[in-house]
Amino acid sequence: MTQREKASVENGEPVSKPMAQREKASAGDRKPTRKPVVLLECLSNLLANEMFAPEITEGMRAKATFGTELCEKICADILALEAAASCLIVVSCNVSEDGASYPWETVKYIHILEQIQVRIAKEADRVYEVVCGIPVILKE
Repeated sequence: MTQREKASVENGEPVSKPMAQREKASAGDRKPTRKPVVLLECLSNLLANEMFAPEITEGMRAKATFGTELCEKICADILALEAAASCLIVVSCNVSEDGASYPWETVKYIHILEQIQVRIAKEADRVYEVVCGIPVILKE
């Protein structure tokens, strides 16, 4: 017991624990009062992981409804994530403006990514595009 603590006890004052001890003792008792901030990095990787997962066959990807179904699934998952967060930040990339010619799977991937981006942008409070490191406000 320090001199200060002894003096406090002798004077009938409450002894206060050092801040680190108080925080350590109460850390286990704390319950989060706010939802977390969530960063979804990166939408294009998420789509690629879903679209080209080992259990997804080329025949499944070739179905006319595959893109719509996958877009619905990913958007529903993102909206569920948003509901669990105080703030959801979604990062994506733009892969459709390079002018290159791609195989049909890649073209489908780009189309689905654009569908998801449009849907998420409609739901978002704010939308930014970063061009050469400069944020451009698209929706605020």
